[in-house]
Amino acid sequence: MRERPRATALGGAVVVLGVLAVVLEVAFDSIEAGKPRPEEVQTGTFTTDFFVDDSLLGYGPAHNYRATSMKTIDGVTAYDVVYTVDGEGRRVTPAPAAPAPDGPILLFFGCSNTFGEGVQDWETLPSCVAALAPRATVYNYGFCGYGPQQVLDMIKNGRLDDVVRDRDVIAIYLFIDAHVARAVGSMVVTTTWGVDMPHYVLDGSNELKRRGSFRTGRSCQNWAYALLSRYRTFTAFGRDLPPLRDSHFALTARILEEAAGELRARARSSSFHVALHPHVRTRDRFLPHFEGSEVRILDYVGLYGANDEEYMIPGDWHPTPLAYRTIGPRSCATWNWPAVNLPPNAEDPRHEEVRRQL
Repeated sequence: MRERPRATALGGAVVVLGVLAVVLEVAFDSIEAGKPRPEEVQTGTFTTDFFVDDSLLGYGPAHNYRATSMKTIDGVTAYDVVYTVDGEGRRVTPAPAAPAPDGPILLFFGCSNTFGEGVQDWETLPSCVAALAPRATVYNYGFCGYGPQQVLDMIKNGRLDDVVRDRDVIAIYLFIDAHVARAVGSMVVTTTWGVDMPHYVLDGSNELKRRGSFRTGRSCQNWAYALLSRYRTFTAFGRDLPPLRDSHFALTARILEEAAGELRARARSSSFHVALHPHVRTRDRFLPHFEGSEVRILDYVGLYGANDEEYMIPGDWHPTPLAYRTIGPRSCATWNWPAVNLPPNAEDPRHEEVRRQL
């Protein structure tokens, strides 16, 4: 020990740090176990066989399916709804009338906020827009947990060709802050639901490249994330890896720009919009990456308050029907579409109520 004081000191420091790590882990584990948490219960077919594997996108909704979903928090019902998915994997968007044959095609993309988790088929954002724009054919391609890479792969791999070829198309991607972490495959994403999602990177030439999925494209990084995610000392502070940098926002923007380009190559005419959810906090970090891009920004930040319970499902951060009815008219105003009161579709008379509230 006297002959190797540095090695001895280093070994002692390692032992002390190891003991400290164990003590902290036990302490945080006890603290987390003692925290009161609301009892959340989600039931219905949405939580069982509604999610299916998808070799391209990682996963998606079962096709031609009606799923029930009921969520209660401390015994109080937050929502009790039905999700209807058509044969192409899109959530059904009821229309107030048959769309015009020469009318535009509206494509909505995004995550559960676009899909409409916690609301009925006729209460989603795409349905609210359909109620205001009866000439348009509106499709909802959003799904729970999706990021920008699913949008790109849907278009790039021809899944939408039958819909968009030689048509006038408007695409709307509803962005939330979490989509950046999904684009880069953060620790939270890849250790929970998203390990099979498409994995894109910007290479040394600043070109966008797909490297399989997060599972197949970076096994060592996934192993490290899986190890760290097990430690309360790290997760107790709500930490995620990697810390988001400018390059991650650049990657997210580039994926969406590429999607816009792929759509333009297929449609007769097209416009691609990124709509910022009213609760987005990273606007100033995200928007500079679209300078000079063909992507148009629909800025809804602050449209309603982040703590306004009328716009969030009780005990859940997903939007309420009122939130969608607030965003919908502003989307239509982008294209100078006035609200049109038509007789309701006989199959879904509830559209009359939607239009009345809009």
